[in-house]
Amino acid sequence: MADKKRYPIDFYLILAANLFFFTGFQWTFATLPGYVQEIGGDAAQIGLAFGLFSLSAVLARPAVGWLVDRWGRKPVLLVGAGIFALSPALYAIAGSLGTFQVVRVLHGVGIAAFTTAYTTLVADLAPPARRGEAIGLSGVTNNLGMLFAPALGAYIVATWGYQAHFWISAAITAISLLLLLPVHEPERTPIPRADGPLSLESGPTLRAVARMRPVWVAAFGITGLAVAYGAVLSFLAPFAGELGLAVAGAYFTAFAVAMMVAQASAGWLSDRVGRRAVAVPGLAMAVVAMLMLAMARSDAALLAAGAA
Repeated sequence: MADKKRYPIDFYLILAANLFFFTGFQWTFATLPGYVQEIGGDAAQIGLAFGLFSLSAVLARPAVGWLVDRWGRKPVLLVGAGIFALSPALYAIAGSLGTFQVVRVLHGVGIAAFTTAYTTLVADLAPPARRGEAIGLSGVTNNLGMLFAPALGAYIVATWGYQAHFWISAAITAISLLLLLPVHEPERTPIPRADGPLSLESGPTLRAVARMRPVWVAAFGITGLAVAYGAVLSFLAPFAGELGLAVAGAYFTAFAVAMMVAQASAGWLSDRVGRRAVAVPGLAMAVVAMLMLAMARSDAALLAAGAA
């Protein structure tokens, strides 16, 4: 990297690609539960749809991480974006719950591929002294689309139906794919191995990393957040409907605004005070937010839970 204090242009290209990737994803946040009901599903089928998506993403990540190290970051990014552009198009032509659930599995593999390669490439492109800041900025683009995508997606469904809604989602994600094409992945310097020739692999093995206590603590923390997030995505719309609340789409807007502010500042702060000092209060706040959501009985309370 020519200037070790500045981000290269490729950093901004992948941020833009990530924005369109997640906007296409968030386009369906407020509508997928209703679509499952539209094609004959119930609350259990809604839970299964989101569960299959998450499970396939989790199961795919170890293999994806291996491929990211061997194929490179950009090829896996392109595969993930391609799968994500294809999946909404397949939703549009899915004629049964069974087909829909199969596509959910594929969709989960796509997000595993893209996010794993994306986070790795962000770290590769960031100046070491600004790595926490870079990760924070990379997360901001995860949520920028949530300011408008869920509400617009719901509007499109109400106006033109689910078919148009899914095709638009696919088109948005396809822009992400196009933005990735000119990205240049930085060359990784091979390092000597004790037992032989040069290798691009460095550091401890996966088994050694998995045995580290901080890794387990972080893994349990992020798992808890993922479970809570999955529950919100699966059941927020039905939950709000049962209570007669009309701001399910605006919940995601409030969530996105708060998330972007937190990520932009938390990344910068973690470079200065340490990761744990930022992560622990963040986890505590997530617990408070879920309690607020469970007790929400008004539009204002629901929006406050989203912001928390």
